Amino acid sequence: MVHHGNLSITADPPHNHRATVDVVGKMINLCTICQTPTEKSCEACMNAPSLLDLELQRVHYCSRKCQESDWPNHKSVCKIVKQRFTRAILRAGTFLELAFHTYRETAYDFSIGEIRMQNGVLYVHEGDYSETKLLPGFPTQLVESTQPWAKKMLLTMAACDDMFIAIEGIRKLLLFGTM
Repeated sequence: MVHHGNLSITADPPHNHRATVDVVGKMINLCTICQTPTEKSCEACMNAPSLLDLELQRVHYCSRKCQESDWPNHKSVCKIVKQRFTRAILRAGTFLELAFHTYRETAYDFSIGEIRMQNGVLYVHEGDYSETKLLPGFPTQLVESTQPWAKKMLLTMAACDDMFIAIEGIRKLLLFGTM
């Protein structure tokens, strides 16, 4: 570490990917190759979630030339980070979908009178709302007699309706200043 006035420089050897400069409490990234201060970093690693090994993500370059010259060293690490990032996003999306569908099935508020498959098309017919309670419940008995994906489709349809309701309120607020 080198100290010069209120500037302290910490620079690991090239290809160690952790070079930074601390200027009055502000961290500045240094190019992995030439140690020039830079805001640029490897795009694939830059957005990787924090659950990954942070040491692998700290790769910064001042130019395309420096990035290309470091590629033989960084390629294998970058590939691992991208694969972990993709798997983490997939797991998060799958979990959120399951959580939302579980909630939406519990709070299902559409009256479904009939569900039928005809010529490869799933038809969903609304039921009579006058004879149902406030939350009619998910029509499990109707869905079980159709395609395995019909349940997911109905829950996603309910999510779309939820979004239209939310967007309508936002539209009124933006256009008229009231919800």
